[in-house]
Amino acid sequence: PTHITVVGKKSDSQAQALFATALKLPLAYKRIEWWDPAEGAMPNADTDLPGDMDKAAAFLCSGGRCSRPAFAPGDLSKILQKITDKTASVRQ
Repeated sequence: PTHITVVGKKSDSQAQALFATALKLPLAYKRIEWWDPAEGAMPNADTDLPGDMDKAAAFLCSGGRCSRPAFAPGDLSKILQKITDKTASVRQ
């Protein structure tokens, strides 16, 4: 599945917005996690993401690779579109 991880404090409004956007992304099968480094290690550490970010970010991982950080909900949607476009062109 496409794996989306939001990295940021649970009290951070930007992290909350990224998580809400991730939940709404039009994917049939997705895994969404929210990692607040203040709560300890990432629970499902099958990806290596930075926990020392200055601001909340979301990472979209698919096909064994993770995206650059998305700092705004619109950025997360754009990254998904780029990945979707690449996957479609490889299949053709």
